[in-house]
Amino acid sequence: MKKFRKLVSIDKVALTETGIRELQNYAESIELAQDIPENDEEIVQRIGDADAVLLSANSRLEADVMTQAPNLRYVGMCCSLYSEESANVDIPYARAHGIEVKGIRDYGDHGVVEYVIYQLVKLLHGYEGRMWKSAPMEITGLKVGFVGLGTSGGMTADALQFLGADISYFARAEKPERTAQGFHFKDLKTLLSESDVIITSIRTSSCFMRKSSRHSVRGRSCSTLRSDRRPIWSRSGSGSRIRRTSSAVTRRARSARSRMRSWRTRTCTV
Repeated sequence: MKKFRKLVSIDKVALTETGIRELQNYAESIELAQDIPENDEEIVQRIGDADAVLLSANSRLEADVMTQAPNLRYVGMCCSLYSEESANVDIPYARAHGIEVKGIRDYGDHGVVEYVIYQLVKLLHGYEGRMWKSAPMEITGLKVGFVGLGTSGGMTADALQFLGADISYFARAEKPERTAQGFHFKDLKTLLSESDVIITSIRTSSCFMRKSSRHSVRGRSCSTLRSDRRPIWSRSGSGSRIRRTSSAVTRRARSARSRMRSWRTRTCTV
C-alpha cells in the first residue's frame, strides 16, 4: 500500500499511543491537533498540503474547506458514519472530487448498554443522593419505551428485558422479530404517554419531537426533546420539572460520549 505523504488531524481525535504508532504504517508524516478549530480558516491552515485528514465528531469538513486543500485525497471520520445526510463531512463534494471518505460503524455499543443501566439503577435506587420515588425500585416491571431501536437501542432493550422490564418502542417501521420477542410497537404519542422511562437511541442530528407537536409523558406535557438536550423528567413534590444537565456535567460526559456511537442514548423519567 502506498503511504500518504502527510496525514493530519484537524481536531483532537483521541488516538491511543498504539493507534498513533499504527498510523505510521500509513503515512510518511503525521501531525495531530490537540484542540478543536475555531473556524474554517483554521481548518484550512491545519490541513495545509496534507493528502489525508482525520477528524472527530466535534468538527465539520465542508466543501468550501476542501476546495482549498488541493492535495486532499482521503478523509477519515473518527466517529460514526450512518448516512451522507447526517455526516459531518460533505461526502457528495468529496466523492465528486475523488476524495475517499471513511467512517466507523457499530462501535462502543456494549458501553452504551452499560452506561444506560448504570444511570437507571442509580436513579431507581437513589445511589448518589437522587431517587426517583420515595422507595427504591427494581427494573422488573418497569415500562421502558425506546425511540429508535437500532444496534445500540436494540442491545439496551435486550438487556433491560432480561432484567424484567416491559419494552415498547417507536421506530420508522415495526420490527416483526422484535414483536415476536415480546416488544410492543407503538406510535410516538402512545409510547410517551404510557412509558415510565423513555430512552432515545437516535443520531446526533435527529429530532423526534418538533416544536409544532406536543406530546405528554404520563400526563406531563413536553413539546421538544431534541438530541442536543439531555432532559430528565422527574417528580418533585406534587409537581414535575425538567432538569437539563449543566455545562459542567456535559464536559465531564464528553470524553465518555466520544467513545460511544453518535446515536445518543438518553433516559427520561417521570
